[in-house]
Amino acid sequence: MTRRGFIKTSGALAGTALITPFAYGNMFTHDPKPWKVAIVKDKSKEMFGLHGMHVAFRGLPNVKVVGLVDGREQIRFFAEHGCHIYCEKPLTAFLHEADEIIDIAEKNNIKIAMAHPCRNGQGYITMKRLIESGKIGVPLTVQGWGKSDYRGGGEDMMTLGTHIFDLMIFLFGNPEYLSADVRVNGKPFVGPELTKTAEPIGPTAGDELFATFRFPNGVRGTFESRRNLYSIDNRMGVCVTGSKGMLSLRFSDAHREEQPLRFSNAPCAPANESVNEIIALQEDRVIPGAQPLDYSLLGTDDVPLGPIFIEAGRFAVWDLMQAIQENRQPITNIYDARTALEMIYGVYASHLSQNPVYFPLKDREHPLAKFETR
Repeated sequence: MTRRGFIKTSGALAGTALITPFAYGNMFTHDPKPWKVAIVKDKSKEMFGLHGMHVAFRGLPNVKVVGLVDGREQIRFFAEHGCHIYCEKPLTAFLHEADEIIDIAEKNNIKIAMAHPCRNGQGYITMKRLIESGKIGVPLTVQGWGKSDYRGGGEDMMTLGTHIFDLMIFLFGNPEYLSADVRVNGKPFVGPELTKTAEPIGPTAGDELFATFRFPNGVRGTFESRRNLYSIDNRMGVCVTGSKGMLSLRFSDAHREEQPLRFSNAPCAPANESVNEIIALQEDRVIPGAQPLDYSLLGTDDVPLGPIFIEAGRFAVWDLMQAIQENRQPITNIYDARTALEMIYGVYASHLSQNPVYFPLKDREHPLAKFETR
């Protein structure tokens, strides 16, 4: 999902007028009565403060959904005004804040959907269907990778690994436990120096990490990230191996072409007489009254090249609308987003303790809190 462009690219929205720090418009459904929606447009401290939000929000009557809210206090502000929320990822960098955000949502009876586009991407939905239908036999292992660029290691895990962990949960459920190894310059991380990150994403550590997970039904998972393996291209995505084959799909924001879902009948690699197949994707979801997507927007302004951002982004917004009407959790919900954050915490907790860590985590304090950022 693009950070600021989901309204203008979703095709489910119309009549948008920009009102700093919000964009404001009507979200139409099969119900002829339009939904009022506002999107937070400016992330600067001056325009994004609670006072600024309050002043601007008073001029937006009857808003039902607020998009791309970022942070606990912003979530609290809109939740207390009865607005459902499409939330920037990650939900937060701190687990105790995630617990509090869930409490805020429950107390105010509002729905929060996360900007995790993969769950609404046709490729990953098809992957899940094929796994459940037995295409690869008994699922054995899900492998996930970050971008392994200049942010490789802990920063990559926090910025982009949250997508991969969320996908693992989507495919196989909540993890049971994990073990991890975090390194700096080839040596085990022991502190106190943390990574100086490009964005304020909370404490991170390590330029190399590897984690193993156990999911329900005996499925094993791995996540790996290393710094400076790639500069332009990368292998971010997941591969699921089963007893009769494997499925793999990359997650890319840098390619205009749709990333293919690949199937191999080899239960391991390399194998003789193996067959590789690109799975044809068939979109069967329909949003009544939605306008055609404008693919010419890809690669402009704040819109990445990857078509999954506008395709899955529209269905993410639509699913949030349906979740509100049906009183259910969105597909990209905050409970799974919290679990993804627990997986990140668990990587550091396991490494520092040199022991497996079990879920849900009992200690909600960040494992790196005791170290200082260099």
